[in-house]
Amino acid sequence: MILRIQGALIVLVAFGCAHAPVNEAQVVEPAQPAAPAQPVAPAQPVEPEEPTEPELPVLDRALYPNDCDDGNPVTPDDTTIDGICIGIVDADQDGAPNHGSGPPCVGPNVPEGCIDNCRYVRNPTQVDADGDGLGDACERVAEWDHVDTDVKVVALSFDDGYNDRRLNKIIDDLNAFGARSTFFLNGQYVEDGTIMPETLKRLVDGGHLCGNHTYNHTLGKGPLDTAKEIVDCEPLFEDLAGIDLKPLFRSPAYAHTMWRNSVLLKSGYNVHLKASLDTYDWTNPPPPPEKIVECVAAEVEPGDIVLFHVGPSSTPEALPGILKSLAEQGYYFVTAEDLLYFGEPAVSPGKGARLCTDYYP
Repeated sequence: MILRIQGALIVLVAFGCAHAPVNEAQVVEPAQPAAPAQPVAPAQPVEPEEPTEPELPVLDRALYPNDCDDGNPVTPDDTTIDGICIGIVDADQDGAPNHGSGPPCVGPNVPEGCIDNCRYVRNPTQVDADGDGLGDACERVAEWDHVDTDVKVVALSFDDGYNDRRLNKIIDDLNAFGARSTFFLNGQYVEDGTIMPETLKRLVDGGHLCGNHTYNHTLGKGPLDTAKEIVDCEPLFEDLAGIDLKPLFRSPAYAHTMWRNSVLLKSGYNVHLKASLDTYDWTNPPPPPEKIVECVAAEVEPGDIVLFHVGPSSTPEALPGILKSLAEQGYYFVTAEDLLYFGEPAVSPGKGARLCTDYYP
């Protein structure tokens, strides 16, 4: 009896399990087919950002780009011309530093890897036969009046200095165009007050270059006179404006004596600089300013050194027109030293400088 009841219970339990209501939460929906995969777009290359140029004044960008600096406080407005930074330490491009923000490269105790300080003479071989620390190229007087180049660079140069007001007008005109120039002023005009100390400081502030033109505009009658003419100039410029005239010299009226070069070397000067275009602005009466403009605008060639004088009335009157005309032709105005960036120093063939006298009445 007991066994029958247990079997019935087993059957009842089994039957109940088979017919119990299904919980809706347990219903499993049939799986839906997966959506087809979308194609993945290829990665786009990232374009590098173009470097932005620094904002520069319109005048500087148009005529005188000003986007490099060598740290030399004497030339704060370093300029890029045809991709070359004007004012860098190795002006003669011979691999040895010369001047400016770097250490001087002259004398027996020179920095490592440095032989010469030929600021106006190329010395690529760095030959120093006597072992005195001064390259052989420095130990002779080099004479040149232009550089051989196709780049439109020109060096304006100004001699003498017997009128401070006109000298300041010349500086004003040059600075207005961002032009650097080269001056050969006589010591007597500095010592007697014709040229004021403030004017010399303006030359320094404008990045202009100064060379020695003797004290009295003469070489004198012998080696001792010549040495005195040269040496007497130096403290006047150094003490009043910190200007070192060495090693650039221009002889008065290009005078040459049998002893001149030996005296120059002993005095620390190894370059005699002439000019390839002479305006003859010193004549009496002075030439008409418009004719000086006409001559220079027509005659200037790349790499020229142009000779003017400080004192004649026509020169400061002509200078703005000269600067404007040459700038419109694409010329840049640099010092005689900066010309060495663009070509080899050379001497004009034939009789020397071209003259403007054919343009004058």
